[in-house]
Amino acid sequence: MSKYWEVLSANNITSERLASYERKITTEPWHKPEAIPDFENYLAILKRMHSSDDLNLLIGEAKGHVGGDTHSLMHDLQANFKDHDCVRQMDRALALRSNLCQHHYDRHNAQKLKDVCFLDLALEAYVRKLSEKIMHIDIGFDNYVREVAIILNNLCLSYQWEELKYCRDDWAVLVQTLAKNLNEDNARKVKSVIDRLKQLLAEVNEVIENALQSKAEMMGTAFKCDDFAVKLFSEEVLRGTLFFSLSMILKKIDPHVRKCAHLGDWLIISAGRSHGSRGYVENVPKLYDVMHKTYEQRTILLVDKITGEEEVPSNVQAIILLNSSDYPDVLAHVSVRARNLKVLLAVLFDDRQCQDLKNLLGKHLVLKAENNMITIQE
Repeated sequence: MSKYWEVLSANNITSERLASYERKITTEPWHKPEAIPDFENYLAILKRMHSSDDLNLLIGEAKGHVGGDTHSLMHDLQANFKDHDCVRQMDRALALRSNLCQHHYDRHNAQKLKDVCFLDLALEAYVRKLSEKIMHIDIGFDNYVREVAIILNNLCLSYQWEELKYCRDDWAVLVQTLAKNLNEDNARKVKSVIDRLKQLLAEVNEVIENALQSKAEMMGTAFKCDDFAVKLFSEEVLRGTLFFSLSMILKKIDPHVRKCAHLGDWLIISAGRSHGSRGYVENVPKLYDVMHKTYEQRTILLVDKITGEEEVPSNVQAIILLNSSDYPDVLAHVSVRARNLKVLLAVLFDDRQCQDLKNLLGKHLVLKAENNMITIQE
């Protein structure tokens, strides 16, 4: 109890303050383990009444509609909620989702369809949650390859997108085989699949933008929503899906594959205008510091740091991130904005070329993306 009062006191909470609340707190806490089951039962009742995405609840609802094989997959998932291997648990969720989608979407039984559909949605969200749980942990190249395969299979269950299925098949047949022996030739083949996936993600972004953004702006204006919420609506929808998890993992895989494939010094995130992006060269330490600036003349920005959350400054036609191991993924906010505005966004990894570009400060350049590299013309 002394520790309890020590922590409260350190945060300026006294017994007098607790007693002054509308609902007074005048009793010290005490240990009452026998009450735990009653509170857990009460929580289950609350969830049954109000929750639409509690996984245990939804599994319980769907169990009455499915057979023994599906029951086994459900039990396996529930028994391993605390498994430290998130990728392995993602695999279990995928196995259950696949079973539900293949055998239990019964259009002639409305109650079964509803229960199975809600469980399927919750499983998709659970896979995303597991992926985000380990997103900032280095789980190793082999596990990243395995995780991408699981996410692609989940996305194919959720979206009827032909290109997505082709990419999933490429990953299963080509990448998961060649990744075990990543020599230069194999790495180049793997890189081709990664590039195809990045093109797919850019297409997904464009489709969701076209489908949602104009409606969001019309409704958001009518609701008098904050401008930033309206402006970012479709982008935030996309960032709440497994596509964003896929984008983040590809970002982790890409440098290793590029190194093994001995690829060029450029990574192009947004290709910019087809006829080239032009402007006067300026250098800034952080894109964040100038993102709201309006440049008087067309500008090419050389940047030392980009977090991914920045806006593209007005009148900037190209942004070059100089030799950074921390660069934005293809679905980061700045990447999406750059593509939508036709602004060139690229990372340059070679120190000598970075210095050559810095030596051109104040010069007028034309940059053009061609064959995974940038041509520079003064």
